[in-house]
Amino acid sequence: MREQEVKSPLELYIEAAPNGDALIHAPRLPGFSVKVARGSSRDCRMRAGLTTYARWLAAHDLATASCAAVLRNIQWLEVEAVPGAPVWISGNAAALFSVDRRPLSDSDANARLDVVAAAISDMAAATMGLSARERVHGCRTGGRSIDEALTHVGNCVWWYASRIDDELPEPPEFPGESPLARCVRLLADVRPHLLSVSGRERTRVHVPTRFPTNDSSEAWTYAKVCRREAEHAWDHVDGVRRAAAATRRARTSRAP
Repeated sequence: MREQEVKSPLELYIEAAPNGDALIHAPRLPGFSVKVARGSSRDCRMRAGLTTYARWLAAHDLATASCAAVLRNIQWLEVEAVPGAPVWISGNAAALFSVDRRPLSDSDANARLDVVAAAISDMAAATMGLSARERVHGCRTGGRSIDEALTHVGNCVWWYASRIDDELPEPPEFPGESPLARCVRLLADVRPHLLSVSGRERTRVHVPTRFPTNDSSEAWTYAKVCRREAEHAWDHVDGVRRAAAATRRARTSRAP
């Protein structure tokens, strides 16, 4: 990020759902998004979300000088709002913003994939020490068991990459592989594939034919894929943490 960009307001892109909820994106901050329920204060939700995000970046040593400067002097500007489906419901389409049509550099793509890697690391730390039974039958997150949530995260690591490549081979499955190990493996496969996408292909608009969302005409670009990779993984961290902590509390309460 150039120095003059650091001093400018943080550009926000709004996904407005029919029910009045909104999902706020800040592509300058890899992985960051905030859901604002109808009637809630956007300012309060943004400030709370940015505080959490800044601490998380620092904990993983991902806070570049540019990100740190933005987060020290939080000012934002809503630059685009588009109609969207109800937010954070699996299977619904995600918005394509004007910023997603711009080319994304290797360093910016890597920054987003680094967020995915850090999110997976956080989920591994959160679930450490849970038994296989607890990961399957313990407390749930978003309607999923912990292992189901981790499998979903891994599925999406590959699925997002496939949005711009109908020929991307489906990943192999290995009996006995843990959902977390699978997440790590899929990210290791997807990162070089995404970084190998040529300059011209990084601005092309794709409408994938395999495994569509509820909107079969949903448009994707390279930047949207990388943005959603990071946003999706980061969004699942808190749910997995909460489910793991609740499972441990339930274990303690059952102890004689």
